[in-house]
Amino acid sequence: MEVKGKIIKKFEASEYGSFKKIEFVLETEDKYPQTVKMQSTQERVPVIEKLPVGTVASFHFNLRGREWTNPKGEAVYFTNLEVWKVDNIEEAKKPIKVIEEKAVDFEGDELPF
Repeated sequence: MEVKGKIIKKFEASEYGSFKKIEFVLETEDKYPQTVKMQSTQERVPVIEKLPVGTVASFHFNLRGREWTNPKGEAVYFTNLEVWKVDNIEEAKKPIKVIEEKAVDFEGDELPF
């Protein structure tokens, strides 16, 4: 599956023994944009870490789900969107710093030396 969107939030990468994971939030580019939490694991963690918030890209992912039985004996279900490839990356737009020009009066003798 594939979705195009903008990274609006990234969480710190976490390690559980030899397992690495990073989660991030994506805003889709649909008619009605959705805010979706996705994740990448293992060798793909550095790819997401390098992308700044505001980056627009296509995210290829697999839908993952599993069942877990909690201590009360109840079945709990988890769903993850596991990103395995990122392409068509558009760098985050950095704000342009505007410097205001000031007129300088060279007629006065106001030199500091």
